[in-house]
Amino acid sequence: MKLLKLILITFFINCASTPSLKLPSEAKVVGQGGLFLREDCSQTFPKITLIPQFEKVTLIGEGPYDLISGISDRWYKARYKDKVGCLYGGYLNKNYQNVPTSAMLKLDQVIQSYKEKNHNKALTYANEALEIAPDYGEAYNWRGRIHYKLGKYEQCISDYSNALRSLTNSIMYNNRGICKSALNDYIGAKKDLDTALKLGGDSDATTLSNTCYVYGMLSDKKAIDFCNRAIETSPNNPYPYYERSNLRRKLGLIQAADEDLETYTKLKKTGEWDY
Repeated sequence: MKLLKLILITFFINCASTPSLKLPSEAKVVGQGGLFLREDCSQTFPKITLIPQFEKVTLIGEGPYDLISGISDRWYKARYKDKVGCLYGGYLNKNYQNVPTSAMLKLDQVIQSYKEKNHNKALTYANEALEIAPDYGEAYNWRGRIHYKLGKYEQCISDYSNALRSLTNSIMYNNRGICKSALNDYIGAKKDLDTALKLGGDSDATTLSNTCYVYGMLSDKKAIDFCNRAIETSPNNPYPYYERSNLRRKLGLIQAADEDLETYTKLKKTGEWDY
């Protein structure tokens, strides 16, 4: 299974009943080269202006989830100076208070190395960021992603537990749940994913797909419903089709399972979801 970011997985996703961000809230742009403010919450909408790296913005509302360059997060309605539009959360530092600029620079290097699939280099930068700022939630978030990629699942769980001290949102619980499932702790994974759903992950296809997988491993009849909802939410995300294919095959629905597997293969070839 794949992680959301936050990403994620990254995160990031803040939601409904217990949001980690009390809007309006300030954030800083951490993307190298800045971040475009757009007219609405999608890359298809026109750019309003380019916001330079480390500039402050005010987040005033939550938008839909998206996956851009392998980073899973949600869009935010935002205000920058006299302009209002949408910003992608994957390149925002949403808990920057008391975080030194040097640590944020290290985080930028983490993100760039991760996008380049140089996970060992990204891990080095994440460790350096946490040496500078030991309570830096975004750095724990990214290091958790990296540890998952490197197969270090116990460290992954520890990182997300630390991240949750300052980033109490659905993506952190989703990602920790998937780390637990990698260690066959499906009961623990289910508990985290159920929490992720309550915090807004019920509108995110990756969280729904991961929940489908974990419920399926526990032989819970509700598993396929989560896959169906994931596909309805994001029809171009391949992973719910893969999970539903496995479930349908177990139920003896071979033709339907093969159709799902064919859809998964076609969508996976785009490379957009290979994170």
